[in-house]
Amino acid sequence: MFVVGKPSELALQLLAQFPDSDAIYDAMDDFPAFYQGISRRSMERRQEQLVRRVSRVLVSSTALHDKLKGMTGDLELARNACDIQSLAPFESLDLGVKQQVLGYVGTIGQWFDWDLVIALARANPGNQVRLIGPLFTTMPGALPENIELCPEHAHADAIAAMAAFSVGLIPFKLSRLTASVDPIKYYEYRALGLPVISTRFGEMAHRGQEPGVWVVDQGADLRQTAQEALACRSDLSSIQQFRQDNLWGTRFSATQLLRKARSAPTLSDLQSQ
Repeated sequence: MFVVGKPSELALQLLAQFPDSDAIYDAMDDFPAFYQGISRRSMERRQEQLVRRVSRVLVSSTALHDKLKGMTGDLELARNACDIQSLAPFESLDLGVKQQVLGYVGTIGQWFDWDLVIALARANPGNQVRLIGPLFTTMPGALPENIELCPEHAHADAIAAMAAFSVGLIPFKLSRLTASVDPIKYYEYRALGLPVISTRFGEMAHRGQEPGVWVVDQGADLRQTAQEALACRSDLSSIQQFRQDNLWGTRFSATQLLRKARSAPTLSDLQSQ
């Protein structure tokens, strides 16, 4: 069995060498969106060849499902999840008032919505906006005094830093690149009991009615949004349920991929016959 995580010439050549093999494409991003011009068209061509060659395709977002459904009949939506092993035991979480910090952990790249973050900081001058992660984009001049930039943390330290937030932020621009994203940080924030303020991109566009989630559009009242999110409290039972529902094991146990694998005869089954 081959499982391909990104379209590439290597993947296509390997599949050509083993034409009878079972193969799965696990599409986690709109990979052509990372490129421009000829490179984008080349990646689109590779992806279409890959989709038509494999026997099954898993996609991590609704937009990817809509994009690829015309290319294959065996397509399944399997959203992201979180690694519970890396999180603090839910019984040890501090669900009190804490420091009233609005926080973000992750890469600050071209998709990062600086305008929204600055507007949020200005609308809530009494709250600190803490941004943790590597900076791969130009900052738009001087930042409000209540925005704190912190360097990239190791994963365990990043999770600990998240747990100290009062609200988790996912401030991504709306673009083709983010339209197909189901951010893992959403699962990490909620698994730590954090309310979430997000822009309306990718899978987050479908979560506006979920408990503890505020999806903001242009012109939203960022003062009111922040105050509502800061006042939101999660209880341990709901955190435990969220973690159970969004384990990687739970996610993939629900897919046809594993159901088919479990129903297939094993070598010992065949030998017993």
